[in-house]
Amino acid sequence: MTQMFFVLRFQTQLKRTRPKLLHQLEKSIMETIESFGGEVTAKHKLIGASFDDTGIGVIMDMLCILENMGQALEQASSELYGYSCVFGRDVDEEDVPLLIRGLPPDLWDTGIWCDLNLRTSLKPFVDFDDPLLPPDYQKPFSGYARVKKIRKKLAFFAGEETPWMDNSGKINQYLKQDARRNTVIAGAEFIGKREGLYRYCADTMGNFPPLLVRFGCGNAVTCIADALTWEIKQALASGDAEQLAGTAELFFRERFREEVSEFLVKRGREFFQLLTNAYKAAAERAKVQPVVVLENLQAADSHARSIISSAYLQPGIRDNLYFYGTCTDMKALKPWEEIFPRIIKFSPEKKNRPGLPDIPPGLWEMAYACVLFSRFFPGHLIPRLLAEEGKNPAMIEKTLTLLSDLRLTGGLSDPSPRFANLASRAENILGKRADRIRKIVRNRLMAWVESGRIKPCFRLLEALSALGGEGSEALMIEAVCGDVINGTCGGIEKAIGDGSLAPVVGKNRVVPLTCIFTTQKALSRGSREQIVQTCAKPLPIDAFQSDFRAHILTSRASYSLSACDVDSAAALTKEAMLISQGENSGRDLARVYRLFSLIDFTNRQFSDAIDYFTFAAEAAERTGDTAELTLIDYYSAAAHFIFGNISKAVRLTRQAEEAALTAGLPDWADRCRFLKGRLHFEMGCYQEALDIFKSLETDHYGPAPEGFVQTVAAWIYRSNIYLRNARSGEKPAETGECYDGRLFELEEAYLSGDYRKILELALGRSNTLTKDRFLYIEQPDWRSGFAQCELLLFPMKDLWDRMFLTYRALALCHLTNGKQGEKEEAIREMRQIMREELPDADPNDAFYFYSYYRVLKRSGASEVDMNTAISLAFKRLQRRASRIDDNQTKRSFLSSHYWNGALEIAAKEHKLI
Repeated sequence: MTQMFFVLRFQTQLKRTRPKLLHQLEKSIMETIESFGGEVTAKHKLIGASFDDTGIGVIMDMLCILENMGQALEQASSELYGYSCVFGRDVDEEDVPLLIRGLPPDLWDTGIWCDLNLRTSLKPFVDFDDPLLPPDYQKPFSGYARVKKIRKKLAFFAGEETPWMDNSGKINQYLKQDARRNTVIAGAEFIGKREGLYRYCADTMGNFPPLLVRFGCGNAVTCIADALTWEIKQALASGDAEQLAGTAELFFRERFREEVSEFLVKRGREFFQLLTNAYKAAAERAKVQPVVVLENLQAADSHARSIISSAYLQPGIRDNLYFYGTCTDMKALKPWEEIFPRIIKFSPEKKNRPGLPDIPPGLWEMAYACVLFSRFFPGHLIPRLLAEEGKNPAMIEKTLTLLSDLRLTGGLSDPSPRFANLASRAENILGKRADRIRKIVRNRLMAWVESGRIKPCFRLLEALSALGGEGSEALMIEAVCGDVINGTCGGIEKAIGDGSLAPVVGKNRVVPLTCIFTTQKALSRGSREQIVQTCAKPLPIDAFQSDFRAHILTSRASYSLSACDVDSAAALTKEAMLISQGENSGRDLARVYRLFSLIDFTNRQFSDAIDYFTFAAEAAERTGDTAELTLIDYYSAAAHFIFGNISKAVRLTRQAEEAALTAGLPDWADRCRFLKGRLHFEMGCYQEALDIFKSLETDHYGPAPEGFVQTVAAWIYRSNIYLRNARSGEKPAETGECYDGRLFELEEAYLSGDYRKILELALGRSNTLTKDRFLYIEQPDWRSGFAQCELLLFPMKDLWDRMFLTYRALALCHLTNGKQGEKEEAIREMRQIMREELPDADPNDAFYFYSYYRVLKRSGASEVDMNTAISLAFKRLQRRASRIDDNQTKRSFLSSHYWNGALEIAAKEHKLI
């Protein structure tokens, strides 16, 4: 522990003659100490302080304290009678009075003293007076010396001057020879390529920043998003900067994910196109030539080339932005020939390559911190990360400036390392102290994960392991499941396959994590056969620890729900909830609540289901789990639709789509768009529904899985059917081979008056369907537009049978030609549907009762029977409409919807309105 003791001479007189000066000086000293992490202990006439030596950069803290206190004391020295300020390590309390008052006044009238240990550490930065003490004053003053001067600069390099600036000068000169040609500087690492480019940009652009993309720290998309630095934001128009910043944050969260989904690449193209256009406009306003710098092209993959090329080929970009790059591998430049027609291979003589300078010991810790942080974060964030770790901004600035002066790192805006062997040298010199820096970097990574600024993934677990630690069970689950959901499973699959998972997660965690991975992958991305094969196996989950056990139980509950074993799903979910609530594991808790909601939903307990969806959403929002929030909002929207509140369902669907895009789940975003189209259809907004379905058909976020094309085409067909009915002459689109399309053919036949076709279609109505049900819970289901909505409540065959029987009964009434037997058959079929009614569980409930009324009317039934039928139908319609919490939506539902509008007309005829 380093200690400090400070006292002013003749304080009593100062209090009387200069009280304000004394107060301000003492306040300034205490604030300085506290701002650099010291703990002040003020006593009578004495200010004491202690500093924890186990932190990072303590020597640089001491240097800044000496500098700040020296300046404050110097400014006030003309009005003081002298002072003593002593810094030492592990000072004996008995020696303190002698240290602050016992120095011989003829030799040490006033000043700041440091003991031998501190002097040794500060020697590269501070000049001290020689300690010329007589023998009888050697103890406790042995080794103490007074601060004479704090140096402004350090020695540049030990030995001969290196030609570093000459290298950058040559590169600068080469670039200026033909500035209009896009150019790559190729050559070995750390020979000044970057410095030469920066010097050229400074000479030609002044203070306007180049647009810098540095590959190698993060995946292709995050590297490109890192180009939106603070300097670039300041240069852009405020609207452009704000729009780009939101997308950049999305990409930043994915920086540890080694694999990149096509969805993220697509968003990356859009982002960089916007960024280059906004940057070009900003440069035009500043009247400078805009420059894009692409560093480390050898680390750029095909995704990076795709993103850069799409921006480069934009109209107005290719001829107005200059592109420059650096590369260490000539072979890597082949795919970049279109952008870079000129390559300058720079190979200075070996003897001229710079070596590491003499680095003061006090700088090694901060230099090593910069090395480690630069592996995971863009350089411009390093000062912020150090400040978050509690380091004083003044110390950070001073230290990074010194490191930059020594050419170890870049400047304050980019303090990433400039020497290839800086990390290994630092580890050799620091020894066990390097563990402290690794822990600090690990702490920062975890802090950013916990705040939601970085998404967990398997590569993050590898990074934590390389830094000497490992994540919690909850973090490991989130990382593994996050990779599964995003479809970026290559890393963990390789680790499981080659046995390298154990060093990353711990030997005892390999089995449960492997189980979690394979189960989640099956549920989220597998076929029915893969899900059954993976999830039907018995597991020794009793041996698993709490977090692992809770997640596996929840996954098994989801599978049981898929298999329509609701009782088993409920039992598993309850057990998982007890564990999750006990451990306060928010992420699993949100999933548990969602499954409880779906269990209540399938049991037609809609109010309870809606309540649990609310609890689930709150838990997901509290933990920032946007992937889980997507599914919660989607299913909640479906529940509100079934229950009748279409307007609420629309709002939840929009939220679910936004959450899906934030979470990087394009397949769920597409499913949300489809549900939004369905809801507009149910409101009677057929044109809006058609527009949504068509946009989904031509520009979907994610890939088109099996069933997607046919289902979307079927609902385009259905929307056109109802629009054609409203607008004569419109022809519906052709339907694909899917169950929905066959069903909608009945509607088309009825609305067009082709009743015989209905009877033909009804002959084989749903013979291909069985009561067998399998529900996809964790992945979008494109087998039908009714999936993950009505089909959560009853088998597809039940829905199809009711619709086929209803249209067949309506058709029979139109074709009876007075045959009483056929009329009675139509009435019997409708009554059969009435006996199977599902109050509040089927949005078509009012339609079935209205169809029954029409069958009775066509069959010549009594007025009493018709009044009863239309009254029942209208009450059901009113009950559903009463739950809609938006008046405009309610009006559309009642009047614009084809069947509801017809029902309202009939209700008026029977004086129900």
